[in-house]
Amino acid sequence: MNITILGAGAYGLALANILSDKNDVTVYSIIEKEINYLKNTYRNDKLFPNIQLSKKICFTNNIDEAINNTNLIIIAIPTNYIEDTIKLLKNKINNNIHICIASKGINDDTNKFAYDIVKEILK
Repeated sequence: MNITILGAGAYGLALANILSDKNDVTVYSIIEKEINYLKNTYRNDKLFPNIQLSKKICFTNNIDEAINNTNLIIIAIPTNYIEDTIKLLKNKINNNIHICIASKGINDDTNKFAYDIVKEILK
């Protein structure tokens, strides 16, 4: 299965590392410096000291590259940033792509849950 994980934080990287054993996994982050560091080192010592991430994980800050041929998108970004990220996907994904929301909490400004934000934007 081709899996795209939106978010290169602790949860996104942990999911990527586990899922990359049996799947093709791409991790997307808007933060170019973060992605470049992950591409070069396959490490995040701040979040996971002394842990080497799987070399099978692909890292990108290009949303089109991230979702190319994906079967599943896992949202693992802070809820406050979901709206902007999902808007990038609105016209790029189809009904054959499944979405799993791994984010927790509510948006501080709108008091909406992640599910409500995604549903509203993607219909």
